Amino acid sequence: MELTLTLIDDVQNAKINSSDAESLDIIDGDVVFIMEPITSESIAVRVVVDDSVPAGEIHYERSSAESSGFSDGQSVGIAKYDGMLKTLKEVTFTVESADGSDVNQKLLKVREHRGRLKAFLDGRLVFMSKTFKYRWDEFGAIIGISETDPPLSPEQVYVIEWESLKAINFAPAIGKGDPFNGILIIDVSGSMTTEDMTVHDIGPIRGLAENLESGSLKSYLEGLAEGTTIQRWQGAALAALAYLAEKVGRGHGEKVSFILFSDTAAPIDFNGRSYIGSDDAKAKMGETMGKVWSEIENGEYSGTEMAKAFDKAIEIGSSFESDMALMVVLLTDGYPNSVEATLAKVEELKRRLPNAIVYGIGIGGSNDPLMTKIANMTNGVYYSVADFGDLLKWYSKLAKDIKTRIELDE
Repeated sequence: MELTLTLIDDVQNAKINSSDAESLDIIDGDVVFIMEPITSESIAVRVVVDDSVPAGEIHYERSSAESSGFSDGQSVGIAKYDGMLKTLKEVTFTVESADGSDVNQKLLKVREHRGRLKAFLDGRLVFMSKTFKYRWDEFGAIIGISETDPPLSPEQVYVIEWESLKAINFAPAIGKGDPFNGILIIDVSGSMTTEDMTVHDIGPIRGLAENLESGSLKSYLEGLAEGTTIQRWQGAALAALAYLAEKVGRGHGEKVSFILFSDTAAPIDFNGRSYIGSDDAKAKMGETMGKVWSEIENGEYSGTEMAKAFDKAIEIGSSFESDMALMVVLLTDGYPNSVEATLAKVEELKRRLPNAIVYGIGIGGSNDPLMTKIANMTNGVYYSVADFGDLLKWYSKLAKDIKTRIELDE
């Protein structure tokens, strides 16, 4: 059946006349597909029967329809969905700005308003589409969907039921991310000298070597081969260099700090500063890489004073721009000397740096439940990595975009 699409504002469900509903054999709450005749793109919507709508028309929310390529007044196909709605356990949303403001700030803001998030998402339909997006005017954001659990399948319509969700993730849409500063907290306790990280995906390492004219680090990088086993600190150092290289490549002038912790915690010093700007690093990339490598190589390699590391992160983060998102990445292979002191410092960081999100990277024998808890405290994400290739992948990914995670089944 074909109807004329009329676009209206602030209505989540579609509306049709009772005579058209009878022809389609649908009642209030049923789901239909609105189909674009040229592109074959379709959107799934719930229907409300409303006789204030003229016969031959279907009324639907403007911004969502326009984001999918539909236009006001066009003729569209309408088909009833006869299948069962399936619920989703987890959804990853992409976010882009609808008003020109910083996308990362929107991610930080959304995590503080679960009630509004629930009101916006609960009952929303989800389906496989290349173009469909929601427009969230309250936050000036355009929301897409990148991943779901279970994965979306063609011809199946899903529903977001808040009480059934385990977690929601938000990340900038591809190419829509804004600048953010980074603090990398790196464990240099004794266990980090364990040689059990297997090198995979050597390509990025070759790229790092190209930034060096000569020297022992360049020789080391060029000598690595697939299947080589390296010490944990070496894997951590190379991942930190990959993060820095990505930041330099973004060209946003972002700041990166490296905090090394063992019995004590201290940032790597860059000419009297506890961080290096990505523009400065670009001008002397080889020198910067060599310094970071050397400082990690010559770490204390004794205890695990994680709380002291977070204390330093608070100090450094407080000197950064408060209107720019801050990513704090904790890498460790073990347990902190004091869990209580560590959690207290993360709570303090959350309070004093509301623009910060903490991510955890666990290698070797890291305490997965504790690391997950630390990440969840600021709506960050914890990754337990299996090998060096996995470690490098996550650091390179983190350097590109902020991602926030909201656990709902805690």
